Amino acid sequence: MNRLHARRSFPWLAAALLGALFLPACGGDEGTDAADVASETAADVPVETATDPGGEAVDPGMPDTPQEIPPDVSLDLPLDLPSMDVHPVPPHPLFDFVGGIWMVEYPNPDYPSSVIDVRANDKPDAPTHDLSASEGACQLWVAKGTPPACTPPCASGHYCRDGKECVAYPVRVGMGNVLIDAAEGMYSFVPDESSWYTGPTSLPANLFDPSTVVTVTAAGGTIPAFERTLSGIADLVPGLADGRITLENGKDNTLSWTPAGDSSTIEVVLQTGWHGRPPETILWCTGPDAAGKVVMPQALVEGVGYLDPDSPSLFQHPSFVRRVKRLVVETAGGPLEVTLTSQVGVVLKHLW
Repeated sequence: MNRLHARRSFPWLAAALLGALFLPACGGDEGTDAADVASETAADVPVETATDPGGEAVDPGMPDTPQEIPPDVSLDLPLDLPSMDVHPVPPHPLFDFVGGIWMVEYPNPDYPSSVIDVRANDKPDAPTHDLSASEGACQLWVAKGTPPACTPPCASGHYCRDGKECVAYPVRVGMGNVLIDAAEGMYSFVPDESSWYTGPTSLPANLFDPSTVVTVTAAGGTIPAFERTLSGIADLVPGLADGRITLENGKDNTLSWTPAGDSSTIEVVLQTGWHGRPPETILWCTGPDAAGKVVMPQALVEGVGYLDPDSPSLFQHPSFVRRVKRLVVETAGGPLEVTLTSQVGVVLKHLW
């Protein structure tokens, strides 16, 4: 499933729908380019643990839902920094997970909010993007064209993979009742007969903080029972002027932030394209929070689609930056993620 933000049936579609709740309607926002941001610190926190043999701790990711601008993120052009390998290694947070338990805070000072989403499928989503280029800490993904048809045509509920075989679309599967023990209380999520989960209708804006230990327990269903424990992360507090990231051609672009000291990962997702279709391009960059910055290579920046938020246009896919911690649960259909995330939306501008 992708992140690009909180989806998992069609990652790009869910992200767009959730984005519509928080971002302006079609058309651009006025404002200036991203400026320097306030610094941020956080207390040391315990290391993540997995309490059953199937778990493997990896660095973070989460659902793709946009929100306000990272306070501790600034855009500086350029910056001399050695390249980092793409972080983390597979499974890819945007495409490879079959589902997850996502606990997300949106630290907007004017209307802070949070979301918990629980869902799982029997396999990853149908592929929607191809890797166009990869350099340093970043990858450029482009939407697949019209796929070749299978002969004979695929039956309802199936898609044609690479023009060679018909594959059933993913279907929901259950993991039993899910109980989350977080900073502000206990939250229970219960599946219906179709394995769609429902839980509390309202949540506190502050689900966790750097000193919080969050425990997630699944009673077991099609996916066997498991328990995971994650330590909290620091907020990304809004602080950029008008929350913009302006990509400039002809040079490397550098995104910087103040490390929180909580062993988290920073993931940057910059998307272009109308929300009614998969994003035309996705610039994905990620690195350890402790690095304090990530370089977006010139070649990849110049492959990002044109986007002018100041000109009227159809509602675009949201772009965002997130601080995240992730644990992985291996299932028969593929990896499932359990994440804590602090996510903020950004207004992307890229003129050719």
